[in-house]
Amino acid sequence: MLASRWVPESVDTTLANHARAFDFLYGGQYNFPVDREVARRWLAIEPNLRRWAQESRAFLGRAVSSVANAGIRQIIDLGSGLPTTGATHEVAASLARDIRVCYVDCNPIVVAHAREILAKTKNVHAVLGDIGSPSRLLRIAAAVGIELTLPVAVIVSGVSPLATNAQQIVRALEGVRRVVAPASRLVLSHGLPIALAPELDAGTSLRPFYVPTEVCGQASLERLFGNWTVLDPGVRRIPLWQPLHQAVRALQKPASPPLVAAWAGVAERTSTRTEASAAARSLL
Repeated sequence: MLASRWVPESVDTTLANHARAFDFLYGGQYNFPVDREVARRWLAIEPNLRRWAQESRAFLGRAVSSVANAGIRQIIDLGSGLPTTGATHEVAASLARDIRVCYVDCNPIVVAHAREILAKTKNVHAVLGDIGSPSRLLRIAAAVGIELTLPVAVIVSGVSPLATNAQQIVRALEGVRRVVAPASRLVLSHGLPIALAPELDAGTSLRPFYVPTEVCGQASLERLFGNWTVLDPGVRRIPLWQPLHQAVRALQKPASPPLVAAWAGVAERTSTRTEASAAARSLL
């Protein structure tokens, strides 16, 4: 693939980018030698990192399939990274071509790449936004066609890179949950390879894998859903969340013991339409 087709002139490809390094781990082609070098340094510390990344991506596919099959036709993917191999819009389009997807990322380089990659893709947008300001973020999504008075799936696949502390994560998700319509769904996952967990902190070169200790673990992820109804099979380790879905045939037999201290789940809003509609209108 010619880089000129997806790399804006303003992007310096001699500088590594974490999203492109993740693309390499996913098995994608939207990366450069400098990104692959970063990923290989990660792998030198944790050889299971590629498996972790691919299991996380496979969960995303299963979760998107579940919300599409439930009839939801709008998706906001927060902290999305590059919309490449196995990305949200690809899975969604394979099930229903009328699904609208809004990718949101706080990194201008990632958004610039995403806009080039998606230039000819209908009903898919990439916008710059920060989960630390959920009201502004949802207004941005509404500006590209997301209708907040209708059910929407909000995806945060990998909570860890989005905030430097647990309270920021909690407040941001509270803001999102308060505004979206009844029957909306929230898709969450977080975690990291087990070998990294004991020694990792926010100051290392492995910052993309940092998870504040207050939101680590199954119970902590359950609390992030607030009073929403957690759907079957509940909050499970990433490879065990609906593992037999056709979107992830390659991972039907999760590793045992698990390679990742990572959890995932999907919840649904069941509050009244009047409450949600009033909250959504307040943003507009």
